[in-house]
Amino acid sequence: MSTSTRSDARTNQTPWIILLVIGVLIGIGFFAGFAYPYLVFDAEAIARFEGRTAWIFTHVAAGSIALFVGAPVLWMGIKRKQMAIHRKLGMV
Repeated sequence: MSTSTRSDARTNQTPWIILLVIGVLIGIGFFAGFAYPYLVFDAEAIARFEGRTAWIFTHVAAGSIALFVGAPVLWMGIKRKQMAIHRKLGMV
């Protein structure tokens, strides 16, 4: 009976895992297409923000951290593993 319970729990998590993978792929695409040019100080990308370069870099760097920390935090929450780390990283 406990085997079917485990199987049911895995089945219930499958849609969340699929959504998480899709979100990660979208996040990687967004980072590669929009954020990366600002982080490598591409002159063409930063030209629009002349005089505010430090602010745009800070904004993009912090957003990138949130983007890449979010997926593992969500994964730990879904799996109910390492909840102490999940809660601490969730504060970022």
